[in-house]
Amino acid sequence: MTKQKFVLKEEARNYVLKKSGCLWRTSKSRLNALIDAHDNKHDRIAACPKDMNRPMWKIFVRKHSSHEYQKKESSDPSSITRSNVWVKGHMKENVKPRECKTIQEIKDTAAESSSSSLQDDAISQVFGTEHPGHVRGVGFGVTPSQMGILSESKEKVVQLERQVEKLSRKVSSIEPVREEMQDDIRQEIQEAIREEMHGVVREQMQQHILEKKRCKSKLSLCRI
Repeated sequence: MTKQKFVLKEEARNYVLKKSGCLWRTSKSRLNALIDAHDNKHDRIAACPKDMNRPMWKIFVRKHSSHEYQKKESSDPSSITRSNVWVKGHMKENVKPRECKTIQEIKDTAAESSSSSLQDDAISQVFGTEHPGHVRGVGFGVTPSQMGILSESKEKVVQLERQVEKLSRKVSSIEPVREEMQDDIRQEIQEAIREEMHGVVREQMQQHILEKKRCKSKLSLCRI
C-alpha cells in the first residue's frame, strides 16, 4: 500500500516501510486492548473509536471474538522464537536461492539448538553478532540492550514460577502430615477427656461408698 500511495526516495523506502509496520502493529495492539477491556459483544461494539468506521469496527470485533482467533491467541507464546518469526517473514513466492539457503540453514540450526538467547540462538549462529541499533526477527525499534533486559526479566519470571511450583509441591506434601497430626491430637484429647470422666466417676463412687459406710456406722451406734 505504501508503495502504491506514496512516492519515496530509495534511501528512505526501507525506513518508511519498517516504521509503517511498527505503527500498524501498535495501532492493532491498542484496538485489541480496547476490545479485551469489555466482557460482552454489545459493550465492545459500543466502544468503537471515534476515528474508526463503525461497520469496519464491527467486523474487527467479530473476528477478534471468533473461536478461531481465540484458539490462535491461546497458543503457547514461549514456542514463538525470533528464528520462527524471521523465517516466516522471508517465506514468499519469489524467494531467491540465496535466501532459501539461509532459511534452511536457520531451520537446521534451530532444530539442533534449543537456545533462545540473543547471543547463541539460530539467528545469531547464522548471521553473527547483531548490530547495535536493531535485532532481526523482533520488529522495528528494538535494540540488543532492550532484548537483553527482556530476556533477563523473562528468565527471572521463569525462576519465580519454578519456585512457586516447588513451594506448592511442598505444601501439598505437608498437608497429609498436618491432617495426620490433627487426627492424633484429636484422639489424645478425646482419650484425656475419657480418662478425666472416668476419674470423676470413680471419685464419686468412692465418696458414695464412704457415705454408705458412715450411715451404717451411725445406725449401729443408735441400736446400741
